[in-house]
Amino acid sequence: MSRRSLPGQGGFSLVELMVAMTLGLGLSWLVLDVYITSSQAQQRLLRNQEVQESGRYLSELLRRELGSTGFYGFSGSQPPPVASPAAPCQLLDSSEANQQLSYPLIGINNATGELACSDQRTAASAKDLSNCTAQSPLSLDLRPDSDLLALRRAAYQPALEAATGARKINSSLESCQYYLASLPSGPVVVKFVKGDGSNRSLVGGAVWRYLEDIFYITPAGEFRRIYLDEGRFKSSRTIAEGVEDLQFEYGVDLDGDGAVDEWRQLPIDDAEWAGVVAVNYYLLMVGSSVRGDEPVKSFHYAGIERTAPDDGRLRQLFTGSVRVASPAMRRAGQ
Repeated sequence: MSRRSLPGQGGFSLVELMVAMTLGLGLSWLVLDVYITSSQAQQRLLRNQEVQESGRYLSELLRRELGSTGFYGFSGSQPPPVASPAAPCQLLDSSEANQQLSYPLIGINNATGELACSDQRTAASAKDLSNCTAQSPLSLDLRPDSDLLALRRAAYQPALEAATGARKINSSLESCQYYLASLPSGPVVVKFVKGDGSNRSLVGGAVWRYLEDIFYITPAGEFRRIYLDEGRFKSSRTIAEGVEDLQFEYGVDLDGDGAVDEWRQLPIDDAEWAGVVAVNYYLLMVGSSVRGDEPVKSFHYAGIERTAPDDGRLRQLFTGSVRVASPAMRRAGQ
């Protein structure tokens, strides 16, 4: 008995099935390709965001700190240099510390190893030695061939607008802190310790917290900061990670008019260090994630030509130029 095909029961032919399967596979590959492309774009965006956020934050930090370097309160002038710059991260006797105000910033070019913070004072008072915490051993592990920069300034707001007498100073200021007095004769740095007579050196002007900050990177790419507080340099804080290089260039005023005459990777003598009126900074940032298709890049900055290793990591260079606080006014005595 033969079968009959009823109306509406006809199937697809082999050719039709193959065409449908081919179209389906093509559509699937198209959707998969769009998904992969979108995922790669999202990963690249996240990698860019990581580098961008760290680079922009550090750039803003350096712009703010460099822009206020050399701000010594209401003082009318920057002291002329009478001594050579001391090494960064050293506690000095009062006379030597005040001589260092001639150098609002000091740096190390192409570091080669560690830098140790230490107490070089020989005339600390008995009250200071008994009541204030001593400088603890502190070593800065510097990334080879990177730069270090130390900055000096007063705080943005005075701790005491008018130091009219010892009693007011003792009640208003914290013991064991470094302060800067804006006197008519010029700025004076004093370590104030209650009961040792140091308050007498602060009478006659506004008093500000005195700040010294040191910026550098470690071999692991950590951007760190050493800061002066409670009479001593304190342990570094890791501000950001992923910094492969940190470099500075110094704009030097050679004729006293407050304008940059020469750019140096490192000032050549004491007079040039005292004449730095602007700084260029360079931050080479590197991402933490790895991609095999990341192109190899070359970077040119601060007299350096650097070709990045072929490790699949995203790199970006952040740069800026900052003028330190009112250098022309300091020199003109305005």
